[in-house]
Amino acid sequence: METIVFAGAKGGIGRTTLAVHLAVEYALRGAKVELIDTDSLRCATYWAERTTYPITCNTTAPDRIGPALRRAERDGSELVIVDTSLGLRGRELMALLAHATLVVVPVPPSGYDYIALSAELANIRAANIPVVAVISRARWNDKRVAPMRRALENGGIRVLDTVVHDRAHYTVLSGEGKLARDVATNCKAALEVRALHREIDQLLIAMPASAKSCTARATKRRQEA
Repeated sequence: METIVFAGAKGGIGRTTLAVHLAVEYALRGAKVELIDTDSLRCATYWAERTTYPITCNTTAPDRIGPALRRAERDGSELVIVDTSLGLRGRELMALLAHATLVVVPVPPSGYDYIALSAELANIRAANIPVVAVISRARWNDKRVAPMRRALENGGIRVLDTVVHDRAHYTVLSGEGKLARDVATNCKAALEVRALHREIDQLLIAMPASAKSCTARATKRRQEA
């Protein structure tokens, strides 16, 4: 079972939005996915209570993530996606990171967000967990994206090719448990999510502990059925 943790010190960077979209992207490809909401605001839980997508969502405190993950594995989950809260640090952050297969940090292209990420990276690296950044909430034709990418990469952070833009389609129907793909299957937001899924899945495939990705296992299971 793989565990993807969406982390980030600042609020409004896109953790919950990307967590629920990625969870559904995997589920629609046949993987058994559990979403774990450790954010006190419970936004992912609110969404999950209203959605018709095949997603299980459970809430837990950050320092109780271990038992929650063990339960998910007993239930047969192939992938767990963890949504975290802003300002998470110290013992609670390390408890989450200790169980992560991959940490994904959304980073809007602004100096303040770069500073916040830089302060957080020491904790993430101390956990010796693979971490990638995804540039999020970018404006259309945003001139800040390229400089932010260079700054992150010069700081030793791997940056995904996919850029997530600040599009209304991501959240316009979130209160109804819906996603960008429900606005329009091939809208730009939905296409960005698919691109993000492809990149993250390739990272999981390449990891030594992940001989096959969640999507690859689900495809094999459907072929054998």
